[in-house]
Amino acid sequence: MPTKYSLRLRCKPLLCHWIICSSLLINGAGELALAVHPEQPLNTAAGTEVVLVSEVKWRHLNPARGDASPAAGTLWGDQTEDGESGSLVRFQGGFSSPPHVHNITYRGIVIAGALHNDDPGAEPMWMPAGSWWTQPAGEVHLTAARTQSVAYVEIQSGPYLVEGPDKKFDNGERPVNMDSSNIVWLDAADLDWIESKSTRAIVQVGLLNQVI
Repeated sequence: MPTKYSLRLRCKPLLCHWIICSSLLINGAGELALAVHPEQPLNTAAGTEVVLVSEVKWRHLNPARGDASPAAGTLWGDQTEDGESGSLVRFQGGFSSPPHVHNITYRGIVIAGALHNDDPGAEPMWMPAGSWWTQPAGEVHLTAARTQSVAYVEIQSGPYLVEGPDKKFDNGERPVNMDSSNIVWLDAADLDWIESKSTRAIVQVGLLNQVI
């Protein structure tokens, strides 16, 4: 039976969290939850916090849809207020949102299941666990879940709003969908241009990002 704990690990946002959660099996009920808060480094005693999943407060993102609506569980911060935040989002299998936009850019990591996030009319690209995507503010898109799914969603400023396509705008950013099968991990022995032997890196479509 999965361990029913939620971990809050404070280090570099998103990337550090992706490294941790992509190595764990988290079921559709979100029985093991991870989040990253950027305020403190990971190697400080005060930077690690363990909380019960039962303490995570879930809310429907679209109350009008009831249980069919995705549910968000805040792990740190508050996505309804100004500022940074991270939350888990649970999707029912077969869910598909209507076309919509957000007022802010967000980043997501698929923790369990399979998610699609793209322009309306795009062919489905079902991203499995370990995949990640970015959604620019103002760009019309839809989100769908092939099976019961869980994602970690992080924003750098709030509040996080869902608005109709008529509110679209171009902020100059472009979306990225990164399937986990397109990510190649390199061990320290392969990184002969980096002095640290405790470093790992990921190669993403020809781009090298150092993981600290």
